[in-house]
Amino acid sequence: MRKSVYTVLMVDDQPESIVILHSLLSEYSFLEVLPIESDPLKAFKFMRENPVDLLFVDMEMPDLDGIKLLNLLQKPPVFAVCSGYTNQAYDASKRGMMGYIPKMPAIEDVKNLLYRMIDEVDSREEEKREVERINIVDIKRMEYNLLVSDIRYISSQQKIMSIFTTKDTILVRSKLALLMKLLPSGLFSQVHKSFIVALDAVVAHNGEQINLQDVEPIIPIGRTYREQFHADLATYRHFETNALGGFTKDSDEKRKIKNG
Repeated sequence: MRKSVYTVLMVDDQPESIVILHSLLSEYSFLEVLPIESDPLKAFKFMRENPVDLLFVDMEMPDLDGIKLLNLLQKPPVFAVCSGYTNQAYDASKRGMMGYIPKMPAIEDVKNLLYRMIDEVDSREEEKREVERINIVDIKRMEYNLLVSDIRYISSQQKIMSIFTTKDTILVRSKLALLMKLLPSGLFSQVHKSFIVALDAVVAHNGEQINLQDVEPIIPIGRTYREQFHADLATYRHFETNALGGFTKDSDEKRKIKNG
């Protein structure tokens, strides 16, 4: 295991049906098992703003079923279906389902699925951080092998992108979306139609702007990017803090909710 604590969310419109599964998961000291959420829409809003490592979701729910919930999430957590085989099995498998677990499961089944899910969380986190350098060709056809950790932010002016690093400013002909795909997942966030920021550089922010470490201009936050930025930053800080053996403020708040 790469983390000291893995956050678990369970979503079922009939919470009483998965109380046993919730109780079994709560026995693991390395899991932070949140209260069961009976409203999938509230679960969606929560996951947009808070990091969740493991998701156990019912497929058959009124108004917003399991597949629709997963489709709303740009990057769903590692998830399993907590019900029997349903006619949505194929769609769930395409979204990356790790498996099924009965609502009244055997202890060994819970353990086997749980450890497979944790392995997947660890694998995804490793993939996020394995890209250390990216190759860029500037407008003068000079080739750069940029250290990702040196990039502070990227700005767009028409078809010219300015990559601001701790050492240089590099101008390239590209699109912001293409540059975003080159960057390792989980370390950067697009905060405006014209700006991408490095999450490790964020030192202060509010609903409208961001201050970056050692960067003079204040970066604006676009209204349509605000929620995703907050979710990206919360996820980044959650993983980075737990990697150091500590806990984030968000984790502390969720434990207060859990403990009433």
